[in-house]
Amino acid sequence: MTRSATQLRKEFADTNWRLKFIDLCSLMELLRDCIIPDDYVVPDEFNGTIKLSAAGHNVLDRLTRKDKVNPKDARLMCALTLGHSELFVDIDALEIEKLSAVIHSEL
Repeated sequence: MTRSATQLRKEFADTNWRLKFIDLCSLMELLRDCIIPDDYVVPDEFNGTIKLSAAGHNVLDRLTRKDKVNPKDARLMCALTLGHSELFVDIDALEIEKLSAVIHSEL
C-alpha cells in the first residue's frame, strides 16, 4: 500500500516520533556503511534496544525459521531495513539514546 506524503503526515503527526525516526534512519545509514567482518557477533545490548513492530516480528520469525538466520543477526537485519509497506521497528518503544550509545561502543 503506497501512502502519499499527506497521508504519512497525518498518520505520523507526532513531532517527537518523527525526530526519533529520523535519528534511527541516520544511525542505520551509518551502520549500513560499515564494513563488518565475517566473525562479528551482534551484542546483546544492541538487541535489547531494538524493539520490533508486529511486521518486524513476522520478518524475524521468517528469517529465523525458514532461512535459519541467527536471531541476533535477523533483528539487526530488520533494523537496517527499517521496513517496507510497514515499519519493522517499533519507534515508540525505541530508546534512541541507548541505541546510539551501543553503536558508538561498537565502532
